[in-house]
Amino acid sequence: MIAASVFGIILFVVWCGDQYDKTSPEISPKENADVSHSPPAFIVKNISPYFWMTNVQLICGIDLAAFDVGARGPVGFSIPVTSGKSNPPIKPYKSVEYHCNPSDYLKFENGKISLMGLTTASPLEGATASEARLIQAEVWIGVKYRIFWLSNEREFVSPMWKYHSASASWEEIRPTYK
Repeated sequence: MIAASVFGIILFVVWCGDQYDKTSPEISPKENADVSHSPPAFIVKNISPYFWMTNVQLICGIDLAAFDVGARGPVGFSIPVTSGKSNPPIKPYKSVEYHCNPSDYLKFENGKISLMGLTTASPLEGATASEARLIQAEVWIGVKYRIFWLSNEREFVSPMWKYHSASASWEEIRPTYK
C-alpha cells in the first residue's frame, strides 16, 4: 500500500514536470508556404494542453539582412533590430502565424536607403527600389507571455534561422536559448 502511494506521488511529480516543460512555445517556419510571400512566416504554437498563453508579445530579431539592389550590388545591415507585436492569448494546443521579414524594416526610395526611419543622406548610385530583394537573412523569434494572469512574465527565444532566397525557406542554424 505504501509502495503504491509513493509510486503514485513519483508519477504525479514527473507529470507536473512534463506539464511545466510544455509552458514554453514551439516555434518553426511555416511549411508549404506560398513562395510568392517570401520569406515564409513562422508558426508560434502553445504546446500546453492546459495553460493559455496571455499578454503575448512576439518579437522579430534580425541579426543580419542583405538585399540585392540591382547594379549597385548587395546592401544590408548587421545590427539587431527588434520590433514587438502584441497578440491575443494563445489557447492550449493552438498556434499563431508571425511574419519576420527584414524587408519590412528596410525601405528604398529615390535611391536612398531608410532603416526604420533613418535615411541615407544621398542616393546610392545604381540602387533601385524595384529591383531590391532579400537575398540573405538571419533572424530569431522572441515571445514574451504569461501562463497565468497574475504570474511573472516569461520569455522564450527561438533558434537562429537563416533564410535561403533560392528555395524561399528557413534553416535552423543555432539552437534554442532558454
